[in-house]
Amino acid sequence: MKILICFGTRPEIIKLLPLINESKLSKKHTVDVLYVEQHKNLIENEIISIKYKINISNNDRNNRLNQIISDILVSDIPLHDYEYIIVQGDTASAYGCALKAYQIKVPIIHLEAGLRTWEINPYPEEFYRKSISSMATIHLCPTDMNKNILIDEKQNGKIYVVGNTIIDSLKNIIEKEKIQIALPNESNIIIITLHRRENWDTMKNFFECIEKISLENLQYQFIIPLHMNPYIQNMANCFKNVKVCDPLSHIEFVKLMASSRLIISDSGGIQEEGAWLGRKILLCRDKTERQELIETNVWLTPTIDELYSKFNQHILYPNAIQNNIYGNGDTSLKILNILDDLNN
Repeated sequence: MKILICFGTRPEIIKLLPLINESKLSKKHTVDVLYVEQHKNLIENEIISIKYKINISNNDRNNRLNQIISDILVSDIPLHDYEYIIVQGDTASAYGCALKAYQIKVPIIHLEAGLRTWEINPYPEEFYRKSISSMATIHLCPTDMNKNILIDEKQNGKIYVVGNTIIDSLKNIIEKEKIQIALPNESNIIIITLHRRENWDTMKNFFECIEKISLENLQYQFIIPLHMNPYIQNMANCFKNVKVCDPLSHIEFVKLMASSRLIISDSGGIQEEGAWLGRKILLCRDKTERQELIETNVWLTPTIDELYSKFNQHILYPNAIQNNIYGNGDTSLKILNILDDLNN
């Protein structure tokens, strides 16, 4: 079969790279790659052959997400040459590529299908992933919970539970780099990653709270790889004791997570990786689409009071279960077996 794999952001390529590499090794299908430059400055220099690229213009400066989708829809990428396209996750790039394929009846394979918060605002991601589900022919779910959500929604298409390719990527890095996974209670490193759009109104409050926590806990080292978004960069002066650094490569960030005591974040993928590494994540949101992890590895801290309280509750007892709910690093092979069955 001819398959086009589409991505536009750093988390997408991190999750798709194991599948791309495995498909190239198997040589059973013709697999090409489309890169939508949604995260132009955050894509790592991975060894990957990109056949098509969509540059994002600046015509709609008031709404970049609309511009991303518009540029995809008017592009001349020959999607009709492919028997399937694969999109990952819940980004504007994934939604735009799925919509373009749907309009010309090219079947869509949705990787990381069935995640839900059931909150359409202020999350554009919820709209994107639900919309992709309504268009997809093949749904590749991380967990049984995700599968059951799609069944309850009466979504069309075939549904498979395959795990998450982020664990493939994580295990590959750990094995290749010979990374030792420390027990959280043996570490003094606290990682912070905050950037999500829905937290912008309260981001300064979160940053000031974290600085306060760090000053009250000088025995720990607080580290924040600061997101490159200008809005976030402008708040760097909130930190004096917290160590601020530039965004890390995925390899370096995995090393940091594997040696950490506790993680404070609003990220999606970090919940998955942190859980597999046996970390606790204090999630600065009031909902998570990774509901399987709540109060085993993830604790919701949507306000500064809850963040402050739960930090003090968990910092002394940071060990969590090493959670393999997203698989053991064989998701890409499972997906290739599904593609083989589709071809028979």
